[in-house]
Parts: sequence; structure tokens; C-alpha cells
Amino acid sequence: MATLTGEYISREGIVFTGSSEVRAASLLERKAQIADLAKEEAALAKERDSVNATRDDAKTALETASRLQRELSEAGRKIDTLQSDKTALERQIMAADERIAHVERDLKSGRDQLANQKTDLAAFEAAQKKTVLREEELAERTNELRLSVATDRQRHEI
Repeated sequence: MATLTGEYISREGIVFTGSSEVRAASLLERKAQIADLAKEEAALAKERDSVNATRDDAKTALETASRLQRELSEAGRKIDTLQSDKTALERQIMAADERIAHVERDLKSGRDQLANQKTDLAAFEAAQKKTVLREEELAERTNELRLSVATDRQRHEI
């Protein structure tokens, strides 16, 4: 509660006194005070502009950091995909290497069989050639014998 004389009484009953004299400031003091307040306002406006610029810079940096974080995340996913692809390709290469080794073994076996068959064929052709020569010799000998028998028959008939 306040009194007409400017005192204040609290609920506990304590009385606080105030000053009854209100001092009126002079015109020069007011002009000086206005000039000080204008300087303070200019300094605060400058500080506000600086804080706004810092805020804008921080906002831009945050946006850049967010963009870079997204790009980093995307690059990480691409790396994971590429590593997965690499692993799959390595497995395919291993399977292809195993298939190549199997085909090379089959090819060597086929070549060995071909070489054996060529050897067998050469032996067969040599035996066939020998048989043909022997057959020709025997045919010639048979013809000679027939001629001889025919000649002997003619001699006996005469």
C-alpha cells in the first residue's frame, strides 16, 4: 500500500520512505542525455546489424553444412553400393576363373584324346597302306599263278 506522501507500507508492516522531491532535469542535461541515448541507439543498431549479419552467415553456414551432410550421406550410400557391386563382381570373377580352369582341363583332356586318336589313325593308315600293298602283291601273285595255271593247262591240252 502506498501513502499520499510517497511512502510504501508492506504487508508485514514495514514502512519504506520515498523522496518527495522530484528533481527536474535541465534542458542541457536533457540534450546531453538525448545525445548519449542517440549514441547508445546507434551503437545498439550497429551491434544489431552485426548480430544479424553473423546470424545470416551462421544460417548460410548451417545450410551449407546440411547440404554437405546430405552429399556425404549420398556419397556413403554410393560407396556402399559400389562396394556391394565390387563384392558381387569379385564373386563372378572367381566363378568365371573356376569355370575357365574346368574348361582348360576339359580342353587338355580333349587335346590328349585327339593326339591319341591321331596316333591311332596314323597307325591304322600305315597298317591299311601295308594291307593294300600286301593285297596288291597278292593280287599280282594270284594273277601270275592264274597265268601260270592257264599256261600249264594249255600245254597239257596240246
